[in-house]
Amino acid sequence: MFGYINVNREKLKPEDAGMYQSYYCGLCQVLKDEFGRKGQILLNYDMTFLIVLLTGLYELEDKETEFICPLHPARKRLARCNEATSYAAAMNVLLSAKNFEDDWKDNHSVAKKALLQIFKKDYERISIKYPRQALAIEGYLRRLAQAEKMNEPNVDAVAGLTGEMLGEIFAWKKEDIWAEELRCLGFYMGKFIYLMDAYEDIEKDRKNKCYNVLKLMQKETEQDFETFSSLMLTSMISECAKSFERLPILLHAEICRNILYSGVWTRYEYLRMKKKAKEEKKSRSIAKMDAEKAEKAEKAARAKNEKDKKKEKIQKSSKVKKNQKEKKNETVNNEAVDHKLVNNETAETETAEYEAADNQAVNMEAARTEAAEYEAVNNEAVITVETAGHEAAKTGTAGHELVNNDAAKTETAEYEAADNSAAKTKTAGHKE
Repeated sequence: MFGYINVNREKLKPEDAGMYQSYYCGLCQVLKDEFGRKGQILLNYDMTFLIVLLTGLYELEDKETEFICPLHPARKRLARCNEATSYAAAMNVLLSAKNFEDDWKDNHSVAKKALLQIFKKDYERISIKYPRQALAIEGYLRRLAQAEKMNEPNVDAVAGLTGEMLGEIFAWKKEDIWAEELRCLGFYMGKFIYLMDAYEDIEKDRKNKCYNVLKLMQKETEQDFETFSSLMLTSMISECAKSFERLPILLHAEICRNILYSGVWTRYEYLRMKKKAKEEKKSRSIAKMDAEKAEKAEKAARAKNEKDKKKEKIQKSSKVKKNQKEKKNETVNNEAVDHKLVNNETAETETAEYEAADNQAVNMEAARTEAAEYEAVNNEAVITVETAGHEAAKTGTAGHELVNNDAAKTETAEYEAADNSAAKTKTAGHKE
């Protein structure tokens, strides 16, 4: 809850800027004097506003001291301190210690637990001196934890818890005539701080699934949410300014007005610029991604076209090759058919020749067998015939010779009779 109540130095007069810085340095010195070096780590500008406000309202007398700041050793610094400075330093320790405790409970931060232990005794001592403020802070944290646990959707109710606590801190003197107006100013200032803190942490809380009252708001668009947030913050700080203007503050009034009318918005403007830059970066990133996607799509389209062309070319080439192959296969098939026919004819011829040769061989074998058988039969017959012949020859040779001789004699006698008859006929013819 620190870091939201700042001064806008660009719109502050040089003398007022020097005055504001001297109160800031005074708070730093008081933190060191009353709480040691460790107290200086709690220094912030939020409590400086409370010092300037109370100093201007009560017109407190300042004590000025010069010192050398370790962070700015080039020249001496001026520190202004008064009763409001000590009170603001004590409230700073109370709020910081409870902040450390809250962070330890929520996030289990070991560093925050260590700081809580460091300021534990200081917190107890301040609680005794300012019991009303200490009870207000402790009660605020209890009720805020309960509201978060119940997931309270009422923005005004949750922000009002911070307002009530800060109102008690701003009401420095309980019975003072200005206490109620200061409490009113602190109330709206507390609500403004809570809403600013919720506005700043909304993305982180949404990511981490933590409670955030603004996250629960129903919004149509992001622009509606921004408009509603701006109106709420403006309304809260407007009420603060009204309370301030009702207070009879003359001393350091310009510094207070600078903070209320301009300084409190520096953080908001910073957050808006940061968010806008993030959105622009996101838009550029999206545009870049879209451009890259378009480029990739174009490249993919070109690659697809080239691939299609190549595929088409390959298909055509494949088709040509296929046709050539088919023609070749057809030719080969035709040749194979012709060759097969020739082979079949040759085979048939060879088969016929082979069968003929087989038949011839069979026939020849049969012939040889028959010849052999016939020869054997003939040989037997010849032998038989020859044997019979020899025997008949011996018997019939003499008869044959006798027959032949008789025949010869008969033929000779007939021939001679014929020749004599012819000769007589020839001789008779000549005579005639």
